[in-house]
Amino acid sequence: MVQRIINAHPDAWIWGEIGGFEFAERHWAESWNSLERFRDSFADRDRELYRRLAEGENLATEWTGGLVPPRETALKAYRTFFRTSLKRKRIWGWKAISCFHLDLMRTLFPEAKIIVTVRPPLDQYRSYRTGISSEEDPETVIEKLKQRYRTCLSQTKSEDLVLDLGAFDPKAWVKAIYSHIGEPIPKEAMTAATAKVRAQYLRRWTASNRRSNVGSAGNLNRFTGACREPDFLSVRPSDRTLALPTP
Repeated sequence: MVQRIINAHPDAWIWGEIGGFEFAERHWAESWNSLERFRDSFADRDRELYRRLAEGENLATEWTGGLVPPRETALKAYRTFFRTSLKRKRIWGWKAISCFHLDLMRTLFPEAKIIVTVRPPLDQYRSYRTGISSEEDPETVIEKLKQRYRTCLSQTKSEDLVLDLGAFDPKAWVKAIYSHIGEPIPKEAMTAATAKVRAQYLRRWTASNRRSNVGSAGNLNRFTGACREPDFLSVRPSDRTLALPTP
């Protein structure tokens, strides 16, 4: 929904879950964190090696395990990757399925506008059971979802826009989103906010949810029991985010 509302702008293109979970989230964040850890661990040695390299010294006999590019070089490389891969218009970004990468995106694009959507827990559970795994034990699924919420809690900041899918208001959302990204509201935005999902897709999604394990009374009881925990029900940052860097 947020993606469609922003893509109504003639100078915007927001990608939707490109490459699933792998493209821009956990692995990119983990690779960056690994570089940071190695750089911190070998900081003194690396500074000396870089100095000697700059002076033209041959380091063939030195141990250079763990040597990583300087931070500014790594920042430039990561930014170049995302811009080259994803920037199609002046306003650009993507809809992701987790918050694992938020800290990295803030580091790479400090000017980015972050939108976090809050999804009702039962809807999130149904989606997970349908789209990711219908075989896992319900308690295992609930623990995973709780951990994702905690991750989002730790990475969401006061300057982010948080929208509650359980209280969707088309006019209010359009106004809030465009105010947040600092752009005029195009007339097509309200059409995008009120448009129905394609009937064929909606029927297929509904049928899949009916077949999922969420329908059993035992699973629902265990799920609603977990939802009574305040950190899972009362504060529910979703695992859907948008990073919207401007030029």
